Amino acid sequence: MEYLEQAIAWVRQEPEAALGAAAGAYLLLFVLCLATLIRQGALARRQAPRIPVVPGARPQPTRYGEEAAGADRAEIGQCLQKVGLVRYDAFANIGGEQSFSVALLDAGDNGLVISGIHSRSDLRIYVKPVLAGGSPQELTDEEREAITRSRAGGPDVPEAKAPAAGGGGRDAARR
Repeated sequence: MEYLEQAIAWVRQEPEAALGAAAGAYLLLFVLCLATLIRQGALARRQAPRIPVVPGARPQPTRYGEEAAGADRAEIGQCLQKVGLVRYDAFANIGGEQSFSVALLDAGDNGLVISGIHSRSDLRIYVKPVLAGGSPQELTDEEREAITRSRAGGPDVPEAKAPAAGGGGRDAARR
């Protein structure tokens, strides 16, 4: 409140200086707004699509109705939409089903299958193409199973098993 009272007193004592300061502030704001508008216009021109303008030409109409729906269905059919997952033990001495094969397919059963082979020292990742449910490269049994699961609607994920009453688990360690 004290600053406000001092400012009002200064304006009353030096009205010409206060008017000059206000005019300078307005001029500064005007210049900043003008610079912002110029930069925004330049940015909009850089981002505008480069479409040639033909005099007298009419813009193409937007697709509506069945034509648009059919085109959308065709585009959606090419999206990856089916997933099949198989986890397994690649080596007899390593447990926990850390190796995997996952198939990612579109509506036409085209896509890819990714396999990760886990060993004690490393993990190797392999990717193979899938065309109409098959592959030009030789597939492992697990990769074929992942493709089959993907075509059938997804992975079979087992439900988590509940610990037996009074059995192990975290609560047993706390007792």
